[in-house]
Amino acid sequence: MDYTVIKRFSDLQDGNHVYEVGDTYPRAGVSPSPARIAELVGNKNRQKVPLIKAAQKKATKSKK
Repeated sequence: MDYTVIKRFSDLQDGNHVYEVGDTYPRAGVSPSPARIAELVGNKNRQKVPLIKAAQKKATKSKK
C-alpha cells in the first residue's frame, strides 16, 4: 500500500531521505516494516505527529 506524506520529514531508517509534503511513501526500492508504517501514520515518532496517511485511490472513468 502506498501512503502520502502530510508533513515533511527525514526518514532515519532510509539514510535520512527527505520526504516532502505530497510525496509517495515509501519511495521505489524501499520496503518499510509494518511497525515503521505504524510509527509514521501515528504519533509515536520523533515529531510526535502523523507524517503520512493512506493514499487515495485514483478514480477511473468507466467507458460507456
